[in-house]
Amino acid sequence: MPVDVEKALAASLPEVPYAWDADRVILYHLGVGAGANPTAPGELEYAYEKHLKVLPSFAVVPAFPFVGAIARIPGLTVNVALILHGEQDVELHRPIPTAAKVVTRGRVAGVYDKGKAALVVIEADTAT
Repeated sequence: MPVDVEKALAASLPEVPYAWDADRVILYHLGVGAGANPTAPGELEYAYEKHLKVLPSFAVVPAFPFVGAIARIPGLTVNVALILHGEQDVELHRPIPTAAKVVTRGRVAGVYDKGKAALVVIEADTAT
């Protein structure tokens, strides 16, 4: 993988808009197993609209399309089929709403040439 670290670090990544509603939140929750035991205390608040709460891990969903921008970063030649997602951190400043329109903005925070591969660190901030 040819890597031009300076060019990649200077790259401007496109903003990615995203919107969700209660239905999308519930679908996500069901997909990760919330509400599997509907008689367990607290489970219905993740699968029923009446007192719906959003799991903190939902925060990665709006930023996920942003990760696709890695294939278009100047200075990197990437085969998207060979990308390995290594890790992520989430920092929440308040509870996630059950419906919102947001924009994810980001930057390439680091590029480390590993010879046959590279480690690319992307910072993404999602906000209203």
